[in-house]
Amino acid sequence: MQPATCNPQSYLLKTISILAIILFGFNGHSQTTLTLDSAIIVGLENNFQIRITAEQYNMAELNNRWGTVGRFPSINLGVNSINRYDNTPRFDTMAFEYDRGDQYSNLLTPYVNLQWLLFDGLSVNMNKQKLDLLEAYSYGYSSIVIENTIQSIILGYYLALLEEERLKVLVSVKKLSGDRYNYEMLRKDLGSSVTFEVLQAKNSFLSDSTNYLLQQLRVKNAFLRLNLLLGELPAVKFALVDSFQVELQNYAMDDLMNKMLSNNRTLMNQYVNQEILKKDVGIAKSDMWPSL
Repeated sequence: MQPATCNPQSYLLKTISILAIILFGFNGHSQTTLTLDSAIIVGLENNFQIRITAEQYNMAELNNRWGTVGRFPSINLGVNSINRYDNTPRFDTMAFEYDRGDQYSNLLTPYVNLQWLLFDGLSVNMNKQKLDLLEAYSYGYSSIVIENTIQSIILGYYLALLEEERLKVLVSVKKLSGDRYNYEMLRKDLGSSVTFEVLQAKNSFLSDSTNYLLQQLRVKNAFLRLNLLLGELPAVKFALVDSFQVELQNYAMDDLMNKMLSNNRTLMNQYVNQEILKKDVGIAKSDMWPSL
């Protein structure tokens, strides 16, 4: 009795299909079309770092007041309360024994405290200027976070598009190598092809199939990274509708330098940080002046 034989090509295709199912599973979720503009909007709305920096800017804006640095007088109103309980033994001369009596006493003392700093070595003005700089620094930092988020979303969006284009190319390559393998198998059956040519075609088909599976994994990872940037769950599926086209632009070195010096938020924030440090030095020097 001869052992059962199977077609090597069908066995190979079945193995690849099983691997694909194990790696990627069944895609039962409906896809949502996603443009680059909508991706940026969703990413900015769901980014928690942007929300945190916005709250930090609001705190810096609310803290930037003259009353914070002591320009205006301050009045404190309050009441001190003293509650006392006594249980001291008292000797009764008539009964010749100690008598303990509970005694309670309550004392309320209101107070008013008025303070007004008239002169403190110009530290009030310098502290207010420092608060202005801190507010500007917080605004600049918020802008930096927004710009970095937009940049990451754009790169993530086009990376997913690039990986999809690579997958399309590998699909065509795998199909061609599969056709070549079928052709060599047919030639072998007809006796016009040797085993070496068949094995060579099979090796190419296996290599292209492996690259195809790895590229599918890269596409999945690219979309998972995009979902992470957008703040969406991994189960959410997107269909990217923007075209993957390269727009060539001519840049002049002088224009790039001018834009960098005028619009670079990171550089501008560094300048603001230097001014804050200078204000700290001035505030420290103002401590040598008398205060009134």
